[in-house]
Amino acid sequence: MNTQQPNTLQIGVRELSSYLLTGPDSKAVLAAAGLPLPEAVLSAEERPGALVARTGRDEYMAMLAGTLPVPQGEWCFRRYDCVFELTGVTGSHSWHTCVSTIFASFSAATG
Repeated sequence: MNTQQPNTLQIGVRELSSYLLTGPDSKAVLAAAGLPLPEAVLSAEERPGALVARTGRDEYMAMLAGTLPVPQGEWCFRRYDCVFELTGVTGSHSWHTCVSTIFASFSAATG
């Protein structure tokens, strides 16, 4: 008899502001703001209230909670993305199930 609870996919929207940082001073701008600095290209680091992804040699995406300081740099641009947080995606949940659930939730929320 299998007594394990089935995996439950849960989707939440995190209130994060997104920024694109590019150019040779982008790493220094992140450091000055006290934000994570992923070393490898196409990697990310997360800490409470901040997710920073390195998307190129001199390019980063920073997603920040409203309580954190905004990076200040000449080539720091505000983006208007929506960040979804998926939890409970393990085992038998397929990509199709995840995407279907996301779209159903989004449709229900936006009417």
